[in-house]
Amino acid sequence: MKKEENLLKNWLESYKSIDLFFLQLTIALCLIGLMFAFSSSVYESYRLTNNFWALSLKQFAAFLIGLVLMFFMMSFNYRLLNKVSWQFAIAMLVLMLLLFSPLGVVSGGSRRWLDFGIFQIQPAEITKLAVVLLLARFLTYYKWYDFKQYHYLGFSTLLILIILKQPDLGSAGILGILTFLMLFLFGFPIWGLIPLSGIVLSGVYFKIVSTAYQMNRIKYWLHPEL
Repeated sequence: MKKEENLLKNWLESYKSIDLFFLQLTIALCLIGLMFAFSSSVYESYRLTNNFWALSLKQFAAFLIGLVLMFFMMSFNYRLLNKVSWQFAIAMLVLMLLLFSPLGVVSGGSRRWLDFGIFQIQPAEITKLAVVLLLARFLTYYKWYDFKQYHYLGFSTLLILIILKQPDLGSAGILGILTFLMLFLFGFPIWGLIPLSGIVLSGVYFKIVSTAYQMNRIKYWLHPEL
């Protein structure tokens, strides 16, 4: 009983250092997102399920699950993630490769979802965390002359390229920008950032040009009257 009381006490103590403004901002953004999701899915929900609120309630349930997980992670010792970052990244690589198996669901010309029967997951969303952990580990041990540590950066790039292959340009672009910002804020040598940026931007450009629906998005953005 005493052990359980101490555990509860330590758990409550971990929340005393919470940045309340950041917490309120996060919840406010989630609620605004729910409002947009509710208003934009009403007619599609009725078309698919004969219920105006089916998709909205599903989104709200996901919000509640995410809220519980957020409070759990707020008390989680994030330093432990450094110890399993490599194993986690390999697990994400396996999931990403499974997209190209019969488990991968093709939707809108893109393979982004894994169908396990009772549920579906989008590996790219979880892979974002894997990339951040690998980059953090790379920068923690970084010495520009120690090329043995560059395999963390190389593996992160591999994960991003697989996401781009799905294709999921949005997620790949976010991770590309995130990689650049983490390296820049850390103080990565400019001689390394410039060619890296050039390679990434060139890849994005050719990917957009070679994909019809992405070019159409740009065309309709520039000419909404079409």
